[in-house]
Amino acid sequence: MEDSVFDQLKLRASYGTTGNQRIIDAAGQFAYFVGPDLTENFFNTGGQYGGVNGLTVGQIGNNDLKWETVIQANIGLDFALFNNRLRGAFDVYKKTTEDLFLQTNIAPSINGGQTLLSANVGELENRGFDVELHYDLFKSKEEDGLNVTLNLVGNYNKQEIISLGSQGDVDQTIGVGGPIGEIFAAPYMGVNPANGNMLFLDIDGNLTEDITTNDQRA
Repeated sequence: MEDSVFDQLKLRASYGTTGNQRIIDAAGQFAYFVGPDLTENFFNTGGQYGGVNGLTVGQIGNNDLKWETVIQANIGLDFALFNNRLRGAFDVYKKTTEDLFLQTNIAPSINGGQTLLSANVGELENRGFDVELHYDLFKSKEEDGLNVTLNLVGNYNKQEIISLGSQGDVDQTIGVGGPIGEIFAAPYMGVNPANGNMLFLDIDGNLTEDITTNDQRA
């Protein structure tokens, strides 16, 4: 780096695959694997039809459950200029989560009234960049003198559900093409004054009282 403004210029790259047990629990929060018994079938006891004691299905187990698989690639650059007065790092990353752990829909009519099953379905992608900058506004020549440094840290991340397999959209907050938690619904436009029915916009931007799954969007 002699005879240049650079004091450091380092290129980094990494690639790896890991298992992830920090999944979405029943409350919709990310937590470390909270259901080691999700492979088991459970039954509840109590009053049933007519007050007679009996058994009902409490949980349907899934023997195929496993951790999510996270594949991550990263390229970064560390740099320092002007006698280390300006320092920083810039990273670009892409992280793909396979075997995405979700509560999937099942038919209650053939599953003892249960409507959800824990399963590994689909694929999630996160991509973006991180930036970190440090600039010494004032740097004392003395070791124990006054130093004033300006720090800047930023991140941009785009999350997108790539696939949900044969499951399709799980609910109004989990659909292909959007992040987890994004609400898919037809925009509400008020009430029809002629009959009091609710009005919505369909996928073509027209007012309607009857919406379909195709009309729902972020």
